[in-house]
Amino acid sequence: MSEKELIKEFQNWGKRRLKGEKIEDFGVIDEKGESRLIKFTPSQRKFINAKAQMVLAIGGMGSGKTLALNIKAFLLGMFFPNNFILVVKRFFTDALRSFLPEFFSLFPQNFFQVKRGGEEIIFPNGSQMLLMGLDALQSPSRAEREKGIQRVKNLPSLGAVVIDQVEEIDERVFRMLRAKLRKKEVPFRQIICTANPVDFWGYEYFVENPSSKKLVVHFSTEENKHNLPEEFVQDLLDNDENFVRRFYYGEWKRELFLEKRVFGGEILKNQKAFLRRPLEIVDGIKIFVRAHPSHQYYIGIDPSEGFYDPSAIEVVDVQTGEEVATFCDFVSPKALLEKTLKVIDLYTTFCPPFVIPEARGGGTALIEGLRDKGFHRIYERESYSYVERKKTKKLGFAITYATKRLLIQKTEDLLKKNYLKIRDPETLKQLENFKYRDEAKKTGASAPPGQHDDRVFALMLAVFPLNIGDFVKEEIDNLQKLIQNELKKVPKKRSFKNIYLGWK
Repeated sequence: MSEKELIKEFQNWGKRRLKGEKIEDFGVIDEKGESRLIKFTPSQRKFINAKAQMVLAIGGMGSGKTLALNIKAFLLGMFFPNNFILVVKRFFTDALRSFLPEFFSLFPQNFFQVKRGGEEIIFPNGSQMLLMGLDALQSPSRAEREKGIQRVKNLPSLGAVVIDQVEEIDERVFRMLRAKLRKKEVPFRQIICTANPVDFWGYEYFVENPSSKKLVVHFSTEENKHNLPEEFVQDLLDNDENFVRRFYYGEWKRELFLEKRVFGGEILKNQKAFLRRPLEIVDGIKIFVRAHPSHQYYIGIDPSEGFYDPSAIEVVDVQTGEEVATFCDFVSPKALLEKTLKVIDLYTTFCPPFVIPEARGGGTALIEGLRDKGFHRIYERESYSYVERKKTKKLGFAITYATKRLLIQKTEDLLKKNYLKIRDPETLKQLENFKYRDEAKKTGASAPPGQHDDRVFALMLAVFPLNIGDFVKEEIDNLQKLIQNELKKVPKKRSFKNIYLGWK
């Protein structure tokens, strides 16, 4: 068959697929005339024939999801001439080392034109496949992130995006790539991706918020075991029940993720009763309870410097333990300072709020900015200087392995006693997803891949100085003095001149 005839054949197959005919299996005949027939499992068949805009293959190890992904990517290129397909991995080297070898093991390399060392693949019908790493988009360096964002913006309109192990990328990056699906020359546009059954943002995005544009296909190793070595299958089955359910049978359920929760058990169960909608939103700041003139407020801040992580502000009422205001967004250090000053202004009563910022990273610029503006009610920590051989005081809370455990213990204690009351559903969601990497050793507390824990850390910072029913003596003395001064301003004689009754 000539190349022209081959292109025509695939176009006809594409038309049959658009009419609703299903692909049952896939065969390749190499240059030697030897044929290879791939009989699809039910899950592979469903994934390859899916036409939803976003299709996720979730499943166990060796379940055949990557094979289905590669074949579907190939068919999208061959069915629809001049398609543009973007293949992304967290790192470009991963795309070269993992995607290309598997792709070319299925389809002969001489079938395509391979350019720029494997970065670009040209199909016989003019379709293009571009390999791209997303490490720049998720870099701590702002300059690198801006370069990555610009590179995505400069991409042409896409017909398809292929993502193997989507749990490795951030949800915001996923949404950015989805926005590039606007190539009119193809009949439908898709993001096709795979993931392991782990806890990441995709569970909420695909399972808890379903739509006709999304499809999750569950893959099981059991379904594909006839293609795997017996010892590989047995090794998987020799693990604990949780592991087997997830990585052999491909179960993706919330109950399987709960074991490693930092704030697990019944601690967060009662918090759902405290959730409410904000009274108002001021410059992106959610106000759940307005400032009370006789109450004092603590503000916890987890600063970030840009694209990968948002900055978070949490305001807690010292007297009631309520989360009264929140802010969380991707903002510059300058914008974060402005938001912090706004929150301080909103919750200044008889005295300004007490601010507990994380000292490292973007916290240094924030602390300096607050001091330049004349604000000095900032948390001080003690540290020992080995050079000067004495204790010194520094502004801001330094989060280390040891202090993180203290933050967790304090927050857990306040939650257990129902003193801390969460108002913002987004905060509660992050608390529920805050987990230990090693539950036995209680280490590595953080959000799962692709999710964020900035609200959690801001909240833990805000409540760290709290003492239930017993404030620090200095704070009590100051509080009493200020209240007495305010009471002196109240007129001793009451006036009823402005009271009236309305009658029908």
